[in-house]
Amino acid sequence: MPSGSGVPESKLTYAAIESEAEKFASEHGFSSHQNDIRDLVAKLGGTLDVAPFSDPLSQHSGSMRAWRDGRFIIYLSPFTGVLRDNFTIAHELGHFKLHIPEYFKQHPEESTVTVYRFGEDKPEWQANRFAAALLMPRTEFFQLAEKTGWKEHDLSVHFGVSKPAAKFRAESLKREYHGSTR
Repeated sequence: MPSGSGVPESKLTYAAIESEAEKFASEHGFSSHQNDIRDLVAKLGGTLDVAPFSDPLSQHSGSMRAWRDGRFIIYLSPFTGVLRDNFTIAHELGHFKLHIPEYFKQHPEESTVTVYRFGEDKPEWQANRFAAALLMPRTEFFQLAEKTGWKEHDLSVHFGVSKPAAKFRAESLKREYHGSTR
């Protein structure tokens, strides 16, 4: 099994990645509380499939295969639910936007690339950041969080993500806010 995601890291800062995710959503008319991310995948020419392996630790569930011509398949785990899958899909779209074009530039002889699960490398962190911003845009998240008293359940329902994803986004944004000079 590969030790990393299999794709080169983006040169963008995390703030720029979040901006890219929000721009990507805007360009494609996507809002997590108004649209199904599965429709966005189809609009982009991608497909979703359940990983063909029954092992919940398989590197293939939560992975992506992309072709130079723009087609891609995102493999979801048969053991996760819709809310968790939403984040997985958004994460893989982060790779689609941030990493796959650079991979094909660096490897002109390749016609496909597989982005592997379980990577602990920078592209994985970047794809997580992209996914969080795509599904839970910063300004909208802050506004709703303040309105609801930062209740994970309410944030999870509104943005169509799991409670752990909403909690992680809340903690991350609180750290950034309190660490800033605002």
